[in-house]
Amino acid sequence: MSDDKQDTWAIVEIPRTCILCEHFDFDGGEPDYSEYTPGANWSCECIKGHFLMSGLGVNHADFREALLQAVDCADFQFSQFLRKKLRSSK
Repeated sequence: MSDDKQDTWAIVEIPRTCILCEHFDFDGGEPDYSEYTPGANWSCECIKGHFLMSGLGVNHADFREALLQAVDCADFQFSQFLRKKLRSSK
């Protein structure tokens, strides 16, 4: 199956969310090393600049809203990871 047909199948069967996009980036942060060396907060962002979230100030509604921007995002591209998974499941 050609890449174009496979991508069309993926678009029809899998909802577009930012977590499936090639431009999604997530950093889980770092735990505290000691009382003198604090850890780092988690962050996730769109490399194309559509959103950036990090730390304790993020609530569920804002997080969901950010990840659903992919539904009509002009920069959305299914990730290479997902494309490989789809190919191997056929």
